[in-house]
Amino acid sequence: MKLLVLLTACVLCYGQQPVIPVIEPVLIVGRAGEIVTITCIVGDIEPSSTIILTDNSQQLMTNNQDVQTDRVVYTYGPLIPEDEGRMVICQYGDEQASGSISVLFPPQYSVVDTAHDVIEGSAYRVTLDVAANPMPTNQETTWTFNGGPLGERVTVTFNTLEFTNINRDHSGVYAVSSTTSAGTSTPDNFNITINVLYPPMFTAEPSTGLVCTETTTSSYTCVLLEGMGGTLNCATVGNPPPTLTINSDVSEQISVNNITGLVTFSSATNGENGATVDCTATNGDVTVSRSFIVHVGRGPAQPTDVTATISGSILTVSWTYSDPDNINIPLVQFSYTIQAATSGSTVVRDGTAGPSERSLTVDVLELEENTRYNVELRAENQLGSTAAASQFTTPMGDNSGGNGGSVTTCSCLLSVLLTVCLALVLRL
Repeated sequence: MKLLVLLTACVLCYGQQPVIPVIEPVLIVGRAGEIVTITCIVGDIEPSSTIILTDNSQQLMTNNQDVQTDRVVYTYGPLIPEDEGRMVICQYGDEQASGSISVLFPPQYSVVDTAHDVIEGSAYRVTLDVAANPMPTNQETTWTFNGGPLGERVTVTFNTLEFTNINRDHSGVYAVSSTTSAGTSTPDNFNITINVLYPPMFTAEPSTGLVCTETTTSSYTCVLLEGMGGTLNCATVGNPPPTLTINSDVSEQISVNNITGLVTFSSATNGENGATVDCTATNGDVTVSRSFIVHVGRGPAQPTDVTATISGSILTVSWTYSDPDNINIPLVQFSYTIQAATSGSTVVRDGTAGPSERSLTVDVLELEENTRYNVELRAENQLGSTAAASQFTTPMGDNSGGNGGSVTTCSCLLSVLLTVCLALVLRL
């Protein structure tokens, strides 16, 4: 009797054991866009269980159920990346089993701003947000620059773009794409536009047709041949494009273009002598400038009273020079050439003298004896040259005679000395 009671009690106890459901599989894996099956197994009892899809413990869905003999089958989808890590709970009575969803999807890139203004010379880094499962590696990622190879311009990883010293050549569109086992980043490559800002700078030589000398940094003194034209150049580049302003105290025979930066003299007269031109280019907080003082003049005056005299082997050339009306165009130098007076002869000697000199001496020992030579003397300034000429004749013999062809030969003197020496020897 006692045994029967115990058996009955055991049977009653066994019948009251809870039925614990099982999620199969525990990790539900699928690609984005796919529909997955979630199965809750409750044994050989026809279940009245519920499958709950949760997000932060909030029940999301309990429909699409297929209740079978020992399980509930739930179809869910299509999957989206936001389903990654979502919990699945299978509940039977007071008992629960849980699992989770893993969604495989290609990389998706995003960043707050796709356009970036960067100051030239700075270090710069862009970090992208990447959603992916699995996450891409550096080796699975490709960056391009303006549609072509990135080269060695920057350092990159699967989600960073880094410049250590960015310059204006780095301006352009950078694109990134990654391919993992889940696919290639979609829908298209992710683009970032880098716009490198740099200060204004002048892009060309300061002048054409004028001779300009830099007196201080970006300040020039220029000379222009009277009656001729010329151009001063203040063309600039910068990012953003600079604003250019040109001011001049000359209004006649001059044109100013604030777009191209060109200041053009059409036919210079003395009215433009001493003209000033100031160019200023500004972008942001940076300003650069060029300034010019323009002198109008002509080539130098001609040397006068040019004479050439020879004494022994030394030629002396002397002259006078005056150019009082051309004071703003200083004389650079005098130059000379010596050549035989015969037609088509080549220059045998040449050289220069300073602008304050009024004579020069030349050793002409190597010239042909008893030969007439032309000496051409030129005055030179930045706008041209003028010439005057004279002639001289080398002496006979060894070129050691006096002025203008007078001859005193060493050979005669040597003969006399030898005769005297011989007489002394004989007397001894």
